[in-house]
Amino acid sequence: HLTAKRTGEKKETFARWAKVISWRANGDGIGSAHDVEDCFLRCADDCSYIKGDRKRCVFWKDVNAAVFHMAGIPENVPIVIEDCDVIYLRHKAPETGCGGVFVQRGSGPKGSKKVNVIARNIRIEDKFPSCAIFSMFSEGDTGYGKAKFKEKNQIGSSFSGITFQNITAAAESCLGRSNILAGSEEAPWNGGITFENVVIAGKKLTSLKTFTTNEYVSGITFK
Repeated sequence: HLTAKRTGEKKETFARWAKVISWRANGDGIGSAHDVEDCFLRCADDCSYIKGDRKRCVFWKDVNAAVFHMAGIPENVPIVIEDCDVIYLRHKAPETGCGGVFVQRGSGPKGSKKVNVIARNIRIEDKFPSCAIFSMFSEGDTGYGKAKFKEKNQIGSSFSGITFQNITAAAESCLGRSNILAGSEEAPWNGGITFENVVIAGKKLTSLKTFTTNEYVSGITFK
């Protein structure tokens, strides 16, 4: 069910025990709800946006975009994403870098944004994913994004204040697509990103060597 309530002047929305089944074209999941819990989302486009807590959900990402789209994360609002399963992770054009589990694709407000997000206990179970797990770039014309991002929003957001904790993926991209973490002069990734016990295909991430990156990334922590 979908519900909404007001706490003072703030409107809060909830999605609980909902099932979303979409097919081809542009079928999104649940976007701006503050709390999404115990839901199943099979989506042909973005399954979810990081605009509130996401707990105990199952995701089937069918053909485009992200499981968790990062554009528009509210600043300084505590957000928890936890105990979620990604059972299918595919993208029809993975060479663009616009698909994955955690995706920022040169969109959102321009510049570096301070947020408060922890994503923990996430399991990516697909043994043949066609895209990477992390695809995070703040500039859309660096070769990572589609041409349309140049026209729509060339420079977007980068973030600090995000912890990825206890994340396991059964396999790397079956098409050899690498994880991406790349910034721009206007929106660099300068610290505040932590990878703690993140394991892909049995290998723990210990450095940026496993990422496609550039000179606008520094101070990334691996535990």
